[in-house]
Amino acid sequence: MIPNERPTPLTDAEASRIGGYSQPSDRLPADFARTLERSLAERTEERDKWANLAAQYSAEREHNANMALAYKADLDLMTQDRDSETRWAATYVKERDTGLAKLAKCREALEGMANMPNYDQDNEHRLRNIARQTLEETK
Repeated sequence: MIPNERPTPLTDAEASRIGGYSQPSDRLPADFARTLERSLAERTEERDKWANLAAQYSAEREHNANMALAYKADLDLMTQDRDSETRWAATYVKERDTGLAKLAKCREALEGMANMPNYDQDNEHRLRNIARQTLEETK
């Protein structure tokens, strides 16, 4: 709105209360009052505009802070999942390696049995000992 065309309801109400400004000397304070009222209205509008902008920016900052917290929570959850999967994988690898070691021990024992000379009483006793020992070691 153009500053000089802004309505001045307070000054106009006062002028109508006292019956108008008939004397030229009465118009000077009335003109000053209108200018002052217009200036006050402009400053009030400007203040309200900046207050609205400040509230808007504050809401945006709060939203951004909330989003950062949500991203941090998601990151923490993904990190926990990754750590859990890493521990599971380490346990799996350990169990797999233990199983492979037992299998290698059994294979070694079977190869030893297969490479024994002809069957006799002594070989039977050795085979049983090897089988028992392998069973004990691979429990």
